[in-house]
Amino acid sequence: MLTVGDGAVWTNLDDMAAWDRALRNHKLIREKTMQLALGPSKTTNGKTNDYGLGWLVYRDKSGNMNGFGHEGSWGGFQTSYYRYVVADRTTVILSNRGDFDPDTFWYALNDLIEEHER
Repeated sequence: MLTVGDGAVWTNLDDMAAWDRALRNHKLIREKTMQLALGPSKTTNGKTNDYGLGWLVYRDKSGNMNGFGHEGSWGGFQTSYYRYVVADRTTVILSNRGDFDPDTFWYALNDLIEEHER
């Protein structure tokens, strides 16, 4: 039995949708804690970065947060979770193809979604 989170989480899109709902509704993490998790953090040399407590935080040109996410891979599996706060949309990509590039796929998918939202 695998009992660690890093590299040993087995999931599917239904699980990820439930997890996303729990995050959005503050049932998994309290709102105040989530705000702290998405805030900027500092490196050991005092520089501010956009990696807040496990989440990569995306900001617009003005410095306002427009989304957050996390991605990773292990043993042939790749996962990408992105919560686009401004558009109130979450994208989850799960793959078991070694030659798959989730970033390239995400950008193409996001462009299609935004094109159809207009």
